[in-house]
This record gives sequence, structure tokens and C-alpha cells, in this order.
Amino acid sequence: MRLTGSKKNLALNNTVESRKTMAELDNKRLSLSRQAQLLSINRTSLYRSPASYAWSETDLADMRLIDRIYTAKPYYGYRRITDAMRKEGKSINEKRVRRLMRIMGIQGAWYYYLTKLYLCHWPFVTSL
Repeated sequence: MRLTGSKKNLALNNTVESRKTMAELDNKRLSLSRQAQLLSINRTSLYRSPASYAWSETDLADMRLIDRIYTAKPYYGYRRITDAMRKEGKSINEKRVRRLMRIMGIQGAWYYYLTKLYLCHWPFVTSL
């Protein structure tokens, strides 16, 4: 037996965003927590909207410069990219470069290799 108004059909046929719009904030007969349970969404997502971030022009310019340097030399990490940006006359902090690289989803090519290399040859202490 298939009911058209059942919870499973509602969750399978609609996206999370469309189910959020189905909630009625001013409904006196059905609380928001019960509506969230019926719509299979988190209750807290009904109370506040997610923060939207508008990229500033300086962020975008820095990201373009990071991308240009990283494309030329993909083995550079955030420290060497920071040095290259400073040589081009850009006054920028290493933490900012690291954050922008993390947002862009890029990192130095040798990061994992060196970590595994050091772990393989690290002297283990057996007695403490």
C-alpha cells in the first residue's frame, strides 16, 4: 500500500531546500519541531538562514594570483607562494594565503609524500 502523503514519499521526492519551504512558521496547530520531524529536516535549519559570503575584490585578486603561481609551480606550498606574492609587491600574511588555498582546494604536491616518508623512517621508542 502506497500513501501519497507519507513521510517516506515526501523525503524521497523532494530536495531538502524544497522541504524547508514547505514549513509554515506561523502555523499555530503544528509546532515547528513537529513540522521538521514530518519533513525530515533539522529543526534548527528552520530558524535561521545560512550565512552568505560575498567575495571582495581583494580576495578574488589574491586568489587569482595564488592560482597563477600555483599553476606555474604546483609543488609550492603556502609559504613559498607567500614569498612569491611578496616578491611581486603584494603585502600578504601566510595565514591568509593558507586559508585561501584551503578554500580553493589546493596544496603543495609534496605534502603527503614527505609525511609518509618521515613516518616510515621515524625511530620508535619501545620503552618509556
